[in-house]
Amino acid sequence: MPWAKPTSCTRLAAGADGVAIVGCGGDCLHSGPDPKAELVTRLNRATSDLGLGERVAFFAPAPDDPGAFAENVGQFVDAGIDESPVPTGHEATGVADGSTPNPEFNTHEWALESVRAILPHVDADDVITGLDSFGRVDVNDDCTFTPTCSNLCPTDALRREDAGLEFNHERCVHCGLCEAGCMEDAIRVDGGLEVELLPEHNDGDAWTTVAEGEMRECRRCGKPFTSEASAEKISDEVGDVVAGIASDTTGDIFEYCGDCRAKLVYDR
Repeated sequence: MPWAKPTSCTRLAAGADGVAIVGCGGDCLHSGPDPKAELVTRLNRATSDLGLGERVAFFAPAPDDPGAFAENVGQFVDAGIDESPVPTGHEATGVADGSTPNPEFNTHEWALESVRAILPHVDADDVITGLDSFGRVDVNDDCTFTPTCSNLCPTDALRREDAGLEFNHERCVHCGLCEAGCMEDAIRVDGGLEVELLPEHNDGDAWTTVAEGEMRECRRCGKPFTSEASAEKISDEVGDVVAGIASDTTGDIFEYCGDCRAKLVYDR
């Protein structure tokens, strides 16, 4: 049921008091013998984090006992679900970030659009943990500001600005490629939608700085060419190997940009 999460959010954004997900049970490969317990738990965690309480249930009717199915749904409806504080009338467009080429009603943006419709009417937690298709990035001091993570990110949720690393939370789909590909093990990605990182809660800016550093300027031409952390790491790893390769230089060969370094080596 890949659409269960965004469609459930859409129903709640439209003012529904609850969502009954109906599917097959038993040995069906679509839901298995456990009737989507994990999905319902995750959705109810999201609705609870949104301040709505638990409002989602899954029902798998038995072909030979439709009466029991009707009774179970009736019990869900009559079990005391509070009236939703979200007004009716929301109409989904399936678009949350118009700057991306994503198709309408992709699961990520569809869910985000619905959450945005709900938030003004509830007292939500800071992080909606049940929405695990959203990721939150934490970067430690081991980051050397190489472009690896931004190159790997399939949704362009990371970008390197000078010697800083910036993160776009509403684009992140929690795929984990940046964490897996980081050579320094500097990135950790946790699931959940953090409300304060959305642009409407961040002075309209979708980007937040998650790591800061300094750029190294070429000793010869003055051009910034890499981060201090990257240059220091390279120098530590191979500095002894290339020591003296340009004997007339002042300082470390890695204090020069690529163009000047090549010229110094050529002219030696």
